Amino acid sequence: MQQNRYLIQLSVSDLILRTAYQIGKTPLLPLFAASIGASEIFIGYILSISTLTGMITKPLFGYWSDKIGKRFFLFSSLMIFISIPFTYYLINKPLHLLLVRIIHGFATAIFGPITMSMIAEIFITNRAEKFGLFSIARNSSYIAGPIIAGILMNQIGFKQIYYLIGIISLFALLPIIQLNNALKIERDLNKISDNIHSKIAIISTLKNPTIIFGGIINASMFISTYAIKAFLPIRLDDMGINTVFIGLLFGIQEVSNLILNPILGKTSDKIGNLTGVTFGLTLIAVAVFMLTFEINHLLLIFISIILGAGQAFISPSLTALVANKMDNKFMGTGMGTFGAIRNLGKVLGPIIGGNLQSRVGFVSSFRILSFSTSIIAVLILFSKQFINRKINKN
Repeated sequence: MQQNRYLIQLSVSDLILRTAYQIGKTPLLPLFAASIGASEIFIGYILSISTLTGMITKPLFGYWSDKIGKRFFLFSSLMIFISIPFTYYLINKPLHLLLVRIIHGFATAIFGPITMSMIAEIFITNRAEKFGLFSIARNSSYIAGPIIAGILMNQIGFKQIYYLIGIISLFALLPIIQLNNALKIERDLNKISDNIHSKIAIISTLKNPTIIFGGIINASMFISTYAIKAFLPIRLDDMGINTVFIGLLFGIQEVSNLILNPILGKTSDKIGNLTGVTFGLTLIAVAVFMLTFEINHLLLIFISIILGAGQAFISPSLTALVANKMDNKFMGTGMGTFGAIRNLGKVLGPIIGGNLQSRVGFVSSFRILSFSTSIIAVLILFSKQFINRKINKN
């Protein structure tokens, strides 16, 4: 019962912080960047840079949380989530926005691996199901954020919205403070010196092929989905589609993800994580290709649903696959490394998308992304036995 209470408290805090954070991302951030004169390529960098910050620093924060404890880092991430949105009010140039996004990236770099490692430590069995349940809060923020952003953009300016984001983030303090007992979870490392613990944690993580494989596959999904987040809002806005509907589309995608995440996470536990990943990548590839058709409102809604279903298969499957092959003593380090590798896709997606669009246009660039995702799905499908042997040797 107490374990479930910890899960609820973590989920509530995550919901508040990520809802506020997502209000400031899609579709607001690319449109804000375009409004201050950013080019397509520079928009890609702006949307990628905060994720790059997280990719580089997540393993460090994960390791330090294993060594020092989670309380300090959770509250540090909260302070960044709360304070940085107010600085957007001072931004007038694309370079200024890029610099602020670098700092903002530290918040998710700290908060993400620590909360995931706490759940992995608290729940030893049925982890895919628990990760799926935790993802309900995260995915709910992905639903609410774009919709709220779309509505607010029709009412107030970009900078005023970021001011509200800082205020909303303040409310995440309460559930984190109530996590006092959970934050005292300690592993039995008293007999191991800090230096030895450091070496064991790093070696254990780097020698684990599941972490590397899972991170790379998750990254391949994010390349496509984050290219969509970066450039679909601009394309639809140029077509004269209302910002409320644009926000609603990304909300629908996450509704699909939200509803199906625990269901498909549980299904993945039964049919095998790699099979779930293959299904998910196939759905992503189909949805991305459909974006190159002649666009209408109904088609966009259908594509959003398919994208959400693909993500709902992939994320809990890979997280469980990694957690099941990880030593609990180094869960923070492992989850941080896994998060860093998979976030490479979030970095590359907008950058690749921006460069492709500047050269071959929207339609051809997304067909290329769809084809690439399809190839990865086929490779996993025909090499599942080999992959399982390599993973089980660990």
